[in-house]
Amino acid sequence: MKKRIFVPMAAFAASVALTACSGGADASQEAGQEQEANQETGQKQEGESPDGQENVEEGKNSEAAAGTEKANWTIEEAIENHMRFSGKGFYSMYAEGTTLYAASNAVSDTESFSRYAELVSEGTAGSQIRQIQTADYSDMELILDSEGRLWYCGEQIFDDYNIQYFDCFFVTNAGYTQNVAAVTADGTVVYCDAQSLDSEVNTAEGLTNVKYVDAFWDDLAVVRQDGTAAYMDGGEITELEGWTDMAMVYLNGDQDDYSELIGLKQDGTLVAQAMVGTPEYPEEILSWTDIVQVIRGNEYVAGLKSDGSFVYALEADAGDYTKELCEETYGTWTNVMAAAKEAAITADRELLGDARLLSYGWNLENPYTDPEAARLEGEYDDDMHTVLLTRLPEVS
Repeated sequence: MKKRIFVPMAAFAASVALTACSGGADASQEAGQEQEANQETGQKQEGESPDGQENVEEGKNSEAAAGTEKANWTIEEAIENHMRFSGKGFYSMYAEGTTLYAASNAVSDTESFSRYAELVSEGTAGSQIRQIQTADYSDMELILDSEGRLWYCGEQIFDDYNIQYFDCFFVTNAGYTQNVAAVTADGTVVYCDAQSLDSEVNTAEGLTNVKYVDAFWDDLAVVRQDGTAAYMDGGEITELEGWTDMAMVYLNGDQDDYSELIGLKQDGTLVAQAMVGTPEYPEEILSWTDIVQVIRGNEYVAGLKSDGSFVYALEADAGDYTKELCEETYGTWTNVMAAAKEAAITADRELLGDARLLSYGWNLENPYTDPEAARLEGEYDDDMHTVLLTRLPEVS
């Protein structure tokens, strides 16, 4: 299955596609608190050794363990973590508190990084970022600040609404409908054409009390506050029978002949359904447990578990490249906090895969200066022709 196919383009093409273009939530609770509490309790219960001395060695081991951040995510925490990470190779961006991190092309090519930093410096946009995405085709940023304002390529869209969540599907400049869809504070879904910032804003009639939305071409899938799910195609709404207690939905497929929905339930299990065509997702995903996030890639499905490890399943006709990719990434990554295709950030701030490209960082509470001031120290990689980082640094 081809998931949201990326179509390469030159920077000037993005300007043509987005003619109006001028050029998250607080961090999740960090793991380890329970370990600290257990450590303290354990030390009290250990007592003293026969000679009256405390068991110093065990105390040292406990302290060392407590100093390591360990993944232990609820589904809502995993969703919030993922909302702040857009793993798009050289256009990757990540937000943490008031800090915005970006890969090199998001700084020098599209200027996505600088554009938002300037908006914040002007007092126009908020310094706390709730959600961030990079549009697949145009490589332009969509940033939702904590005050409910959604910025697309430096321009506010849906400005009459308080936005809580959004999803953008934009993979080609061909004349196909591709949407940005958003959930408002009152649970309404609004959407517009992703190819033009001047496009008309529409309301998804019949979809109310919505919590999350996923866009695929001109189709939408939603999860409501009560855990039910629905699918909208051409304005017609299909209620997903048996899909209850849902946490998130993932809508994917090919353009015309195949579309599918994968649903994540509050108990960490998955459901799936082909909306058009014959199911292509691996059946074994329906037996998974303890899942907090789903990644649907070309020829595979990966599931992030609450402890930061992954499971993955391949489609029947998956090629050698896909098999090797999954083995080297999802097959080895652990302690993950935020993940995207081929990129991850761990609970203790290690950068994996394409996340190593996050070589710029800016504290949005500081006055805006030249983006070179935001360059982070790392090691230059001759093969990738850029600086790579192994760990995400704090930015003051």
